[in-house]
Amino acid sequence: MPDELRDKAVGGAKWAMLTSYGGQVIGAASNLTLAWLLDPRDWGLVAAAMVVIGVVRACGNFGVNYALVQWRGDVRRAAPTALTLLLGISLLAYGVIAAVAPFTKGYFKDPAVPLLTLLLALSLLCKPPSVVAEGTMRRDFHLRAIFFVEFTSQLLAAGAAVTTALLLPKSQRYWALVVGGLGWEVMRAALSWWLTNVPLRLGFDREAAKGLLHYGKFFLGSSILMALYLSVDQLAIGHIGSPIELGLYGFALQWVSQLGIITGTIFGGVAVPLYARLQDDRVRLRYGFCRIVSYSAIISTALLMGLVLVIPEAVRLILPPSYFDTVPIFQVLGLYYIVRAVDNCSGQLFAAIGKPNYDMYLNAVNLVAMLAPMVPLVYYMGPVGAALALLFARVVRLVVNVAFCRRALSCALAHLVHSVLPAAAAGVVMASTLLATKALAAHAGLRLGWAGLVGLIVLGAAVYVAVLFLAYRELLFNMARLIRDALLPGEGTRGEGRGARESQDP
Repeated sequence: MPDELRDKAVGGAKWAMLTSYGGQVIGAASNLTLAWLLDPRDWGLVAAAMVVIGVVRACGNFGVNYALVQWRGDVRRAAPTALTLLLGISLLAYGVIAAVAPFTKGYFKDPAVPLLTLLLALSLLCKPPSVVAEGTMRRDFHLRAIFFVEFTSQLLAAGAAVTTALLLPKSQRYWALVVGGLGWEVMRAALSWWLTNVPLRLGFDREAAKGLLHYGKFFLGSSILMALYLSVDQLAIGHIGSPIELGLYGFALQWVSQLGIITGTIFGGVAVPLYARLQDDRVRLRYGFCRIVSYSAIISTALLMGLVLVIPEAVRLILPPSYFDTVPIFQVLGLYYIVRAVDNCSGQLFAAIGKPNYDMYLNAVNLVAMLAPMVPLVYYMGPVGAALALLFARVVRLVVNVAFCRRALSCALAHLVHSVLPAAAAGVVMASTLLATKALAAHAGLRLGWAGLVGLIVLGAAVYVAVLFLAYRELLFNMARLIRDALLPGEGTRGEGRGARESQDP
């Protein structure tokens, strides 16, 4: 990989990590505070309103952010056309939601849902500037600006949500979630407009529009399928179950997703422009993809498997009793997001090399695999059944995805399997160790408090890193060098790290 391109990618990874972890800290603090101020039903009302919005919103960016990253011409020519197209699509989307909103009252059995749907849908009108700005900034690795946009908007939105909850009576505190959601999108739009590296203005170029729409048509199909896939679980729970069950599920999903999207945020910011630059060099493209899959699997398995193992103790210590039923939901969703973190790496690859149709086909597989078990599982097992249906469908999608990756990269199956073996081995050993420790503590009649919870986390982390050190030392050292170079650009011996990376193709 050329030094200049590597330096941009590594420097961008630093800001992507800060964006991800900064967002996780703010989100965790905000959600924990709101959990003590809001009832599960409040989360359920907003989750019900977001179901319809989520379906439409997923289709709203039309893949424009990826299209601008992959754009081979002058991005200043394409950006005004992209903004104009997205504004038109957003207005159309809001009209669709306004027509559908009245019917949500009967479906979710609550009169507040239609009004919440209409208000939260205003966020669609704020997205175009942030989508276009994100695409142009990612294209040139301006991830420091993206960090400022995301961190500042999340911080201000979280503060507004908590303040609103404190000021309102308990029966009306669900409005805090509305204020937080809308505030986040408004701030993102304003800051993106201010910080973008390409001035945002309205305009229309027929050739640019043709190119953007040609690229985006596969994203539209893929987004529709993915939006349906991500909404079926909440639609089923909302209609078959109760607002409280939907609230518990939505609350757990929001927490787990904070950890589940970390690797996508870290590596997605640099992966798409990196793959786009390497798309004509199949050997280096394959090497870079396999390494990113390895790193994503290592990070996501450590975080999410740890969550699955310690969540019973954590929920009992941290959350009020009304949220104790979320434990099995957390655990199944944690496993789901481990699979998802690995599976999602291919979406960045396909987008960067101009094959977004592959992701659309995979999303169709995902949706079909989930539809059959969803209703019976929700009927008999409630929110846990919905999470199991998600997990089953994602595993099926991953199996099919391997075939697509082999075709796109022209590589053997062993390359892809080797990429996830380190995380799988370390995860199994960590899980065995923590389960055995918890079993011994229970046999001895010990009740794990805060000290026990911290001890489990430290033990799990130590075992996980030890396995990687003993069995996959070179990979661990390469990952450490990458983090060092990202956090301390200019430090260390980059030539040595580059030689180690090129010593073998994973």
